[in-house]
Amino acid sequence: MSHDSAGSVLIEVSHGTQLIVVGSHGHGLVTGTILGSTSLQLLHHADCPVLAVRPGPNNGRTP
Repeated sequence: MSHDSAGSVLIEVSHGTQLIVVGSHGHGLVTGTILGSTSLQLLHHADCPVLAVRPGPNNGRTP
């Protein structure tokens, strides 16, 4: 088990990866409140494209 942050682990995995998809919080108008710290870390440091996806109208809950 790793004690590294999720962002650090995903950045390491991004080397040789074609795409990383992460969820976004979807609250607010400022980038830091729309994307969490892990998503922002990936967008700035990942070695592959990153797709940040907002929750749907049911806020990610299953109907």
